[in-house]
Amino acid sequence: EGDLPAMAARKQALLREAGAAAPGHKVVTCNILANGDEGLEAVIAREFDSSKPLLVITEGLVNYFDLDTISGFWARLRAALA
Repeated sequence: EGDLPAMAARKQALLREAGAAAPGHKVVTCNILANGDEGLEAVIAREFDSSKPLLVITEGLVNYFDLDTISGFWARLRAALA
C-alpha cells in the first residue's frame, strides 16, 4: 500500500498496534505526483517483483485531482507497468 509520508507512517503504526493482523501487508511512502525515490516509478520498481502481476487499486484517488493531473498519473502508471 502506498501513501504520502504522514499517512503511510500512521498506517504502519496502526498495523503494528493491531499486532500485524495483516501478514504480508506493507505500507510504503509513495507520491504519485513526484519523481525520485518516493515517486510512482521508483516505488513500483523497488517494491514489486516484475515477474509477477501487479494490481493497482486507486480507491478514490482520482476524485482529488483535475483531469490533466490524473491523466498524467494514468500515463505514468501505464508506462511503469509496461
